[in-house]
Amino acid sequence: MKTTISRLILATTLILPILGNAADFSGIPKIIRENTGTTSSRVSVFVGPHGSPCVGSSDWYAYENASTGLGNNWTTAFLKAVNSRNVFIKGTGTCDFFGVEKINYVDFR
Repeated sequence: MKTTISRLILATTLILPILGNAADFSGIPKIIRENTGTTSSRVSVFVGPHGSPCVGSSDWYAYENASTGLGNNWTTAFLKAVNSRNVFIKGTGTCDFFGVEKINYVDFR
């Protein structure tokens, strides 16, 4: 029991700083890139500098499974928003396999 609690505390200690570094973006997305990723379809959203913890690709956000479920809904909405509609993107604070910050949620305005 004591070991389980210690592991839980350790996991929480490691996860909370990651979530605290999530970057937010509010504005108009500039480029929507559809490509293959670790799943069948991936979308990268270029917004410019936004304070991402992902140093290598700090101007982008990305999400996988872009052709099904929530990913498909986001893809349709992002394609309508590029260069014309304001969006609010909440990052996860974690970097994907390609070094791009993952998206937690999006508000399309």
